Amino acid sequence: MAQRPVEKHYGERTLQQKGDGYLQMSIPRSVVDDTKTDFEAGSRVTVQAVINGDDAYIKIERVSDE
Repeated sequence: MAQRPVEKHYGERTLQQKGDGYLQMSIPRSVVDDTKTDFEAGSRVTVQAVINGDDAYIKIERVSDE
């Protein structure tokens, strides 16, 4: 049976302009505290843009320590 993704909304965020053309935003504390994630300060993650028609999502996954 295919597993359906869990979609959660954590409210609005403001993108901050950083040097060298980068943007930055804060990850809400509730994302870090969610038992389905294992994010913490200093975690290495991969970031992927998912574009589907007019919708765009950012997918963040933890990089394995192995």
